Amino acid sequence: MKYLAIVLPVLILMTMHSSVAAADTWEEYSALRSQYYYLDEQEFNGITCSVESPMLTELVRQLKAQFEPLKGNLEMTENLSDFSLSYRNPRGLEINRPALDVIIKSDEGMADPEKVRDGVQMIKSGFGQAIAGIVMQLEGVLEGYLSPRREDFEMLGISKEGGSSVVTYRRGGNDVTETFSGNKVETKSRGAGGEIHALESFEEGGGNKLILKEASVTIKQPMGTIESDIHMTYQEVGPVIFPKRIATKFTQDIQSMHQEGQTEINLTDCRAD
Repeated sequence: MKYLAIVLPVLILMTMHSSVAAADTWEEYSALRSQYYYLDEQEFNGITCSVESPMLTELVRQLKAQFEPLKGNLEMTENLSDFSLSYRNPRGLEINRPALDVIIKSDEGMADPEKVRDGVQMIKSGFGQAIAGIVMQLEGVLEGYLSPRREDFEMLGISKEGGSSVVTYRRGGNDVTETFSGNKVETKSRGAGGEIHALESFEEGGGNKLILKEASVTIKQPMGTIESDIHMTYQEVGPVIFPKRIATKFTQDIQSMHQEGQTEINLTDCRAD
């Protein structure tokens, strides 16, 4: 018991010191982050936009052209024009996903109806996957415009290296290091699912705050590597600076498969309330 009586006050003091240090570190981190533009710090109720993707528009155009000679057998319906998002302040995002359907009205004259059915299923699945990819990208981009919340972080430390500030913390099971250097932020994240390395460049946006201009991201996972370059442009929607165009070039090497491509997402007809 006498050892407990000696050790307990020391442990309590260490715990108190750790809590104070973490609080101080969070205050320093919040100060660093205060120079960036966050949607949930702006005064508005909500924003709605139409979502347009040239890739999807071209895909639907090609499918309609291919199905035109088969309109006696197949009927394609789609509501791509209904693709939209609604962002409610703070931290509320809803996305209305479009759908594409192909109905086989008759298999008369088809050499292999089963093969046609398989092809139709592949088309519907591919369209769904394309929509899911765009939704994931929109969710990821808009999440980046939300201010950091204390409860999401386990702060480890802040240090100075030359003219840069280096922050370390744990978040979502990952060990993260962020390096702030002028208008650039380098992020390294490591966890059970793999590693992420991102380099973001910012420019002055609304209210003299910094807003993301472009980013290079490398994701390394056990199954392979994905590299992407993202470029952002913006628009004024009422009192808010909101994304207008998200352009991404990517390469991915998953097992033995190599793929390159680019996507473009445009947010149009935006209005604030």
